[in-house]
Amino acid sequence: MAVRKLHVGLLLALGVVLGGASLLAAFRLQTHASPMGDTGNSIGKVSFEPSPEDVPEARAGKLVLVTARQGSFGEAYMAVMAAMDRHCPDGRGHSVWDTEPGGEIGAAEWDQPSQPAGTRHSKSFRCDGPLPNEIAIPAGTSDDEATALVSQSLGGTGEAVVAPVPFNKLAPKYRAFDQALGARVRGFSARRCGGGATVVRRVVVGSYPPSTAAKAAPAHNETMMLGTDLACLEPGRGQE
Repeated sequence: MAVRKLHVGLLLALGVVLGGASLLAAFRLQTHASPMGDTGNSIGKVSFEPSPEDVPEARAGKLVLVTARQGSFGEAYMAVMAAMDRHCPDGRGHSVWDTEPGGEIGAAEWDQPSQPAGTRHSKSFRCDGPLPNEIAIPAGTSDDEATALVSQSLGGTGEAVVAPVPFNKLAPKYRAFDQALGARVRGFSARRCGGGATVVRRVVVGSYPPSTAAKAAPAHNETMMLGTDLACLEPGRGQE
């Protein structure tokens, strides 16, 4: 029963996220369409220069844009950030440094066409790696089998929980994980720890192979199995 309530709660939270995420996705689709649909109006093509640490599961390198026409700093910035989203898929976070041009850009300058053609914009970046203790769930595995597989990898105590977490392109995998883990820790703290601090002993994520339907339909839900082993920092506080 607890697992079923948790699953329903996550689905409701996901529905709230989808409203805002769909607007963001629509903006990104419009941003990506400009270079493809009107090459004469494109601010320029972003190239990727991998670093020695670059690997497929944790991209690292530099994104470089040399503007093809005069435009605003905002246009160039959004083009580089859209490319970063493509190199850090599934809603992965990233760290950025060594930005060019340097210095601060005032709000009044953001939309001004002050950048002449040939201006170089670049960002060095590194994507977040795989989710914690991510394991592969073979295609065709039933929910019960997947739960057992994650539970075995999780180990843990009587407080260990394994439950499915839905995600899709509009509410991608990494963001769904962050929200689900946060909700689970918050709920555990309130129910078992009297609102006190909660210790995350171990996290395991079971990932299914992506389906064909997910590639065709942005709102089609995929599922990952999230296993957590939580404990109260101050045992017994919730029972006082």
